[in-house]
Amino acid sequence: MQGIHPPTEVAADYQKVISAFQEAQALILEAQTKRNSDLSAVVGSVQEADRLFNLAVQYRQAEDANSVEDIERIGNDLDNAFAQAKGQIFDTLTAAQSYAFEKATLAQATGERFAGQLKAYKAAPEIYIHEQRLAMLEQALSEIRKYIVVADQDDTQITIIDLQEKLAPNIYEMGAIEENTEK
Repeated sequence: MQGIHPPTEVAADYQKVISAFQEAQALILEAQTKRNSDLSAVVGSVQEADRLFNLAVQYRQAEDANSVEDIERIGNDLDNAFAQAKGQIFDTLTAAQSYAFEKATLAQATGERFAGQLKAYKAAPEIYIHEQRLAMLEQALSEIRKYIVVADQDDTQITIIDLQEKLAPNIYEMGAIEENTEK
């Protein structure tokens, strides 16, 4: 049967059909290669991707059936399978777990800080409010030079502070100038 050829009047069309079939086969093989490459990069292997897919389908079926025991069991299996997966999915899951831990820890710390602030306020409201105002001023004015003058309300003494910035230092403020006595 290998030596059989179509008639010459249809040979060109026959070759087109054979060529189209070969191109289709090449595209199928190329798609399978791309699938295998992508799945290996994402999950680690094609078999692992198939296993994760099957577990996900089972999980969906358990949800549709509203089977609490199956949902919990398959959910644990999925968690374990994802924990063992390699490739990009491992990197993504690790980053997601790190982000979740950071957010949970930050939320807990914020709650504990608020509880501490509330306790401090209840212990001494005036001092707490005063300290919060000073902290706010310190933060808002961190780049500005500040001078604090404390005086009694009944004090009649006047204190003058020169707050102007000097362009050149005064010779008297520079310290003693030593003369070179050796000649």
